[in-house]
Amino acid sequence: MARALRVLDRALEAFVALVYMLMIILMTGQVILRYVFRSPLPWAEELSRVMFVWLVFLGAGIVSLQKRHIIVDFFANLVPGLPRRIMRLTASAATILISAVVAVTGLALTLDYWGRQAYTMPWLSQGLFYLPIVIGSCLIILNEIRCLLARTTVKGPNDTGRDDKGYAQ
Repeated sequence: MARALRVLDRALEAFVALVYMLMIILMTGQVILRYVFRSPLPWAEELSRVMFVWLVFLGAGIVSLQKRHIIVDFFANLVPGLPRRIMRLTASAATILISAVVAVTGLALTLDYWGRQAYTMPWLSQGLFYLPIVIGSCLIILNEIRCLLARTTVKGPNDTGRDDKGYAQ
């Protein structure tokens, strides 16, 4: 199971890198076509917007696994042992709950817009604008659960349950 999750992590990172590269190429080409040849692609901005939404939500899933989101841990660092663990568990539970609400709402939006065409790309569903909300939120839930499980098996002062690269063990 751990190996399959690690493969999923790497595939996700590769996909995000590919989408980022394609978005840069697309927007560079669009600038050249618009300002040099005076003939822009009518669909480039909309497609790059879809790509950006995918980058944001899949990227949120990636950094949730690495615990690289911005956190305010001032109060957690003031308390020792058990209260700190309770605060972390409460924060994890809140993250899972909020991500679940976002995923359900995103799924409703995805299904609602799935039958509609993108304005400049009739071959692309508007539902693809909302699908990454669902996927990203589910990744955050999965990764938060992974971190919780790893945290319960690790003992000692560094109870984060992470390896040296920041991933859940």
